[in-house]
Amino acid sequence: DMTNGTLSNIEQGKVSPSVISLEKILNAFPMSLQEFFSDQLDFSPAVFRRSDMVHIVKDDTEFHILPIKESGQESVYLAQQVYQPGARVKSEWLVKNGFVGGIVIEGELELMLEGVEYHIAAAEGFYFALSRQHAFVNSSKTPCTVVCVSFSQ
Repeated sequence: DMTNGTLSNIEQGKVSPSVISLEKILNAFPMSLQEFFSDQLDFSPAVFRRSDMVHIVKDDTEFHILPIKESGQESVYLAQQVYQPGARVKSEWLVKNGFVGGIVIEGELELMLEGVEYHIAAAEGFYFALSRQHAFVNSSKTPCTVVCVSFSQ
């Protein structure tokens, strides 16, 4: 909602933007007016190496977890999970308040959700509340890789 001429004049320093104009410009960026004027911004790196992630091995499943601090939520995670053949992860050791969603990248996975079994193949996904009784099982003969995001409240 700003003309190209007005934006050009601001860029060239010919005019100073009003607060309203500055808010319009910042609508194009993931930044608030307060963040724009803050000198205490903490930008995380854009690239994370495997060594930067939290690594957990539980039974026959390996997790590489990347906390997403800038999400505005306390516990938001992006993770790669590799389920080896025979792996079974039950909800008992997981957080109960929140949601999880994911996409199977390769292989196949079974989701047991409150007594109902779902077969999830590559390029298919899932999403549900963590408070629901669930388990993930890889009953195939090949590893299954899943990329998922979860947040807890």
